[in-house]
Amino acid sequence: MAAKADGNTSFRLYLLSLFRNDLIVSFIAVVISTVVRNLSNTNVDFNLHIASTTGSWTPSENMNEVDINRYRLMGAFAVHNATITSADFGDDDIITTLSNGANAVEYWSQTADVSDVGTSALNGGFNVGVEGLADNERHLFVRFDAGAVGTTGSAIAYLNVGVTATQ
Repeated sequence: MAAKADGNTSFRLYLLSLFRNDLIVSFIAVVISTVVRNLSNTNVDFNLHIASTTGSWTPSENMNEVDINRYRLMGAFAVHNATITSADFGDDDIITTLSNGANAVEYWSQTADVSDVGTSALNGGFNVGVEGLADNERHLFVRFDAGAVGTTGSAIAYLNVGVTATQ
């Protein structure tokens, strides 16, 4: 996946729900890691947002317990071989339907060890260098929290996560 300063890209998460007696069992998991690249000719900041979704669940925008028929999506940039766990995400990592830009705090793990995830200045989603002149590649880890027990809806849904770049 690549993002340009004058364009945008997205990736899709396929969400398979766990059922017990026709009720979804709540779970928390780091879903994926994906690569985002700056292919422009200037340094950029990456912005994340939920571009679209299927199903009837709605996004939760805080760190409270995820209610029935809601979900929470979070993202954090780190080095490619980082060991990211659900505990490495915080309230400044929540991806919403509004486009939010990465910085030294947002979309960066405040709790993970620097020796594992790197530093926000070098490995975060902001001030990403130009291809050929600097490290233009960032690794985005995504955490998905499903709704509370009792959540209903389709067994399969997907989210499109938009990634844009701004100068």
